[in-house]
Amino acid sequence: MKKNFSHLLLATICNLFLSFSIFSQQWQFKIIDEGVKSSIAVDSKGIPHVAYMLEAMPGFLRHAVLDGDDFAITEIDQAYYYGPLDIAIDADDLPAIALHNHDDIDENVYVKTVQGDWEKNRIEDPGHDGWDNSITFDSNNYPHTSSVDPQQFGGNGVEYAWFDGSSWQVENIGSGPIPYEFATSIALDDSDNPHITYFDANNNDLRYASKISGEWVIEVVDTAGGMFSSLVLDENNFPHISYYKREMDDLGSIFYAYFDGNEWNISPVDNLSNLPIAFTGARSVTSLAKDGNGNYHLTYGDRDVVKYAVLKDGNWEIETVVDVSADETILGAETSLALDGEGNPHITWFEATNLNPLRGIVRYGSKMTVVSTNDLDSSKALKIKAFPNPGGSEITIEYAFGRNEKAEFSIHNFIGNLVQQQKLENPSGQLVVEARSLSPGIYFVILKTDAKMVSQKLVVSY
Repeated sequence: MKKNFSHLLLATICNLFLSFSIFSQQWQFKIIDEGVKSSIAVDSKGIPHVAYMLEAMPGFLRHAVLDGDDFAITEIDQAYYYGPLDIAIDADDLPAIALHNHDDIDENVYVKTVQGDWEKNRIEDPGHDGWDNSITFDSNNYPHTSSVDPQQFGGNGVEYAWFDGSSWQVENIGSGPIPYEFATSIALDDSDNPHITYFDANNNDLRYASKISGEWVIEVVDTAGGMFSSLVLDENNFPHISYYKREMDDLGSIFYAYFDGNEWNISPVDNLSNLPIAFTGARSVTSLAKDGNGNYHLTYGDRDVVKYAVLKDGNWEIETVVDVSADETILGAETSLALDGEGNPHITWFEATNLNPLRGIVRYGSKMTVVSTNDLDSSKALKIKAFPNPGGSEITIEYAFGRNEKAEFSIHNFIGNLVQQQKLENPSGQLVVEARSLSPGIYFVILKTDAKMVSQKLVVSY
């Protein structure tokens, strides 16, 4: 009786889903683990990797990667760490994490090797280095970081570090002494030149530094604030920056600035109303990313909300992902955004379960956008059908596409992660999928060419 009821329920769900156009899906959420100050990156297969930590003596550094429906968690090391940290994925889909180690008072970069081990790189340099980390990879697959040697410990400000193939190199960019707490962000241009943004708290301005022909050039972007910046370069290597401007007490606004080749263009995005600037408070309030079509995506938040925005036709389309303002929950005033190859957002943030000492729960959210077959009237030659649906042990996929097109078939789970993929040579035919290799649940089967995409919702039940 239970089995029949289960099949009926799944069939009902399937029919309900198929009655709607599939342009946008609801956010899907998961709890990852205990921890704080998380950062996310997505590999070439669309799989999210999350790094997070515990600030304690000793604390931990952990890495979580989505494996099916759950995150597989690895504790990389234990030390007296301070956040924020940052994670990036190299060209071989191997993650690297940068953060400050308060035990050795240096920046640490942990790199996952092809053997599956985590290799610790202590970037030794005079001072109390490695606060407010940001990390990326160059065209040779070598890591580069920005961080702060802070004024609070007699340091000289923003530092740039990179691996040259044999050893780590470190240089001060010439920012002058500044405190930590307000983030740095690094990006590399097409020639692997570094570009860095940071907040000069002594002058209350947002600054942008770039190294061209071996020399650092620093300019002021906004003279009225610029905390927690996130930097992205466009196809012309021009900078785009999100940041926070504090107005009074816990109130302020998220801003977006970009350079068009002649001048900086600055505009407000949204307001935040519960953002204390405190030792246990905000660190990575904004996170900016650019998709393959040149669209800019942004997440930001305070202790009450996490929001997601997309820039379309000069306007930010904003939605609230999390809102805890009506209950006792306190968010970490921190968020991290990464986009997969289809431009779908993946974000992390944490809920603070205790403020001093800081403890929390790391959470993950994702949202997948696809186009329904029913909405592609101009692509009648492009067809896909899965049957039976709901399916049992075997499911047949019937497809068709244009003779001169290159096509690819794939299956994605409900939150958008790639499960199976196959290139197609014949312009029409059938595939048989062994459904018992899939967990029971809801999937998308997708047929994609260079210019078009069609999909169908598939329910697996056995």
